[in-house]
Amino acid sequence: MQAAPTEQKGGANLVVVETWTGASASCLKHAFRKSNEAFAEHLGVAVRTVANWQTRPEIVPSPSLQEVLDTALEKASEAVRERFYLLYDGQVSKTSTGDGSDGTRLDPGTPPSDRTTTSLDVVEFGARYPEKAADSTVATWHQKPDLTPKTDVQELLDTALERASESARERFAQRLGGQSATFEPEHVDHTDDVGRAAREALEFASWALSDRVDPLILEHVQYELRRIAVDYVHTPLRPVFEDLLRLRDVTFGLVRERPHPKQARELFFLAGTNLLLLAHASQNLGEPGSGMAQARAAAACAEQADHDGLRAWVAGTQALIAEWSRRHRDAVDFARRGQAYAATAQSRVRLASLEARALARAGNRKGATSALDRARRDWDTILESDDVTEFGGLLTFPLAKASYYAGGVLSLIGDHNQAEAAALQAINIYETGPSEERSYGDEALARVDVALARLARDEVDGAEEILSGVLQLPPEQRIQQLRDGLVRVRRALALPRYANSSYCSDLSEALETFVVPRPDRRTLG
Repeated sequence: MQAAPTEQKGGANLVVVETWTGASASCLKHAFRKSNEAFAEHLGVAVRTVANWQTRPEIVPSPSLQEVLDTALEKASEAVRERFYLLYDGQVSKTSTGDGSDGTRLDPGTPPSDRTTTSLDVVEFGARYPEKAADSTVATWHQKPDLTPKTDVQELLDTALERASESARERFAQRLGGQSATFEPEHVDHTDDVGRAAREALEFASWALSDRVDPLILEHVQYELRRIAVDYVHTPLRPVFEDLLRLRDVTFGLVRERPHPKQARELFFLAGTNLLLLAHASQNLGEPGSGMAQARAAAACAEQADHDGLRAWVAGTQALIAEWSRRHRDAVDFARRGQAYAATAQSRVRLASLEARALARAGNRKGATSALDRARRDWDTILESDDVTEFGGLLTFPLAKASYYAGGVLSLIGDHNQAEAAALQAINIYETGPSEERSYGDEALARVDVALARLARDEVDGAEEILSGVLQLPPEQRIQQLRDGLVRVRRALALPRYANSSYCSDLSEALETFVVPRPDRRTLG
């Protein structure tokens, strides 16, 4: 850590640190006599950041934190700066600059324990402050010379030295190795208050107008979220999940760096969107509990971002997870809660469709029909978008998905003819649309609804034909939700009227050998 002298008001030199490390930052914390929590609040950083400086002295903080530490040292009182320099006693070498000032080099090694406790005449201190320094405390200092007292005792030691007699200070200086022990009270120049206040106001204005996170980084996070949201619907899930984990770590790191307030909301929005996708991925990998935990974290980010669009989408995802976990009442509650925040047609259609399907699973035909009617009223304006749906892919609710949901609701309430029509519409849109928008999961589940409708009319060959597209899915595209749908098909095939049907026997056997892989819990991140 290089340092160069700078002239200060009153003739004192200020050492400018070229590169802060965890060690030097910890020394500054000790110089301020602050705990990790108090120093973190003083700097405006996370407590974990300060703790990391203590445990990892070799770490080099980010450029933004370098500036924060520079400012803290620059604005510190003379006494704090003196303590900061003294913490490197024995590791500080001074060389003459040739112009009458001192150049100082501070070794960025591990900061030593505060040696004041071993140099001060502890017997005199115990006699002067018996109520604070009991005999046992003083004895402990003798027995453990490397011990660092608590913050309040550090302040008490400062006061003791300031009030000590000249002879006591001389003894203290001798024990320090001959260094100066003059601690004059700081002189406060009140005449400069107005000018200082003006400078601080301008510094704050400069900070308020600045960006602490490079806009290029934000653009990269947004780009990656768009790519992953689109890839999600048509590519195998495992690589998508791994990409989401890596991007999550990036966004979490940016948020934890205490970004500028005007960027904090955007970063929380991006982090929440990432968690939203992770919630879907966890659910599709057969881990609804993990999915709900991710959704709760996304909801917390939505609150910090104060973003209604994200609040609405998160509530819908919670409804989806609750529905597939057979918690139908909870699913309805989540869907209705989200409708209070839904400002666009896509969001309203999604939430009403989720409510309808959960009610249908709960056996509430009238409620399901009413909710589905509300969803259909917004179909004509379903292309309307918001900040969430602009990411595309999974974070949209196009007509194909709306038709698939409608088919599922109608199938559950026993309206098989309309269910088949809606499901076939969804399949047709997926088959004829762009390949990157073709959701293999939704299409497979729509095929299951068509098969159930045809079995209800005893069209076994038609059911077998439509299910061929499901049975041909590669293992990595067999989402966990297929289990429930195929169980319903096998139950229909087990009805007494199909007992002598070779078609039914062959189809039932094919479904029995169709395996939906269970996820390895150890690989879910």
